[in-house]
Amino acid sequence: MFQVELITGNEGFDNGVDLEYFGLSIDVKTMGRTTDVKDYYVNNFIALQKNYPTNVFIFCSYYIEKKELTV
Repeated sequence: MFQVELITGNEGFDNGVDLEYFGLSIDVKTMGRTTDVKDYYVNNFIALQKNYPTNVFIFCSYYIEKKELTV
């Protein structure tokens, strides 16, 4: 969808930027789950990350057994 290469991490720290899309810096946060997403689940975000130069956060949950991604 975003037409970007697979992120390998070989380039080192990315300053929290996973994607650039239409001029926006995007940080994707994904947590592995063992159940379907519940409305009271928390996301993987720590206060230190709020200072990274990103415009948008995308929060995802990955249900490992079903191989299902919820955005």
